Amino acid sequence: MKTRNTQSAVALSALCAGVALAATTTTARAAVVVAPNSLTNALGNGQGMGFLRGYGAGGKRYQQVYTSANFGGFTASESISKIAFRAKQALFGTFIGNSVTVSNIIITMSTTSKNDVTTLDPTFANNTGSNAKIVYSGALSLTTATAGTTAFGYVINLQSDFVFNKGDGNLLLDFVIPDNAIVSGNGSIGFSQFDTITDAFPSGDGIGSASGANGSGTIGSNSTTGLVTQFTSTAVPTPGAAALLALGGVVLGRRRR
Repeated sequence: MKTRNTQSAVALSALCAGVALAATTTTARAAVVVAPNSLTNALGNGQGMGFLRGYGAGGKRYQQVYTSANFGGFTASESISKIAFRAKQALFGTFIGNSVTVSNIIITMSTTSKNDVTTLDPTFANNTGSNAKIVYSGALSLTTATAGTTAFGYVINLQSDFVFNKGDGNLLLDFVIPDNAIVSGNGSIGFSQFDTITDAFPSGDGIGSASGANGSGTIGSNSTTGLVTQFTSTAVPTPGAAALLALGGVVLGRRRR
């Protein structure tokens, strides 16, 4: 009996080690990807309005696509929890500060078949994937201490993660600032002066965008420009790892009984 108990203890220890390893390798590490990859440590060649508008009300609709090729640093399935942007314009006294506030913004993410070469459709609904999910809704304040550098100082922590399976297509970010929302502050993104990539149609740098002058509009204009964006995520556990974790729980439960 003592030998059997010893063997059971050894087996249990091995299983627990396997469960711990699975948990560590599938959920603990965070991946960070910059799109386009070529601008991970470079400022880029322009600046633009991006998803914000000038100070005041009026709203805006903005979509940006990132081809799956940008996400080589991701596993097959990733849970994106954070996006971040650069401010191109450095601080300049009280005229250009370090913060901006939007009274209301809705951010949606989805997987799309659209890409940077064929560009996004001017009709926004034609770009949105069937798995569209609202990842942020409400007031948003952005502040940076790194304006004018390659750091991604303007960070948006998503309220809900988005699971992106890069084998299913490309990633679409969709921003809506309602027509009655207010943009305020003196930040260097007061006029949304983020880094952009600018080139001629068709594009081939892995990003593209479509923009509308107000939040309620359904049609805008497409462009090869886009914001250099940083994505932070954690890997989604594989089915095998999830099963191992579940088995570990069952065995531990039985062991306790």
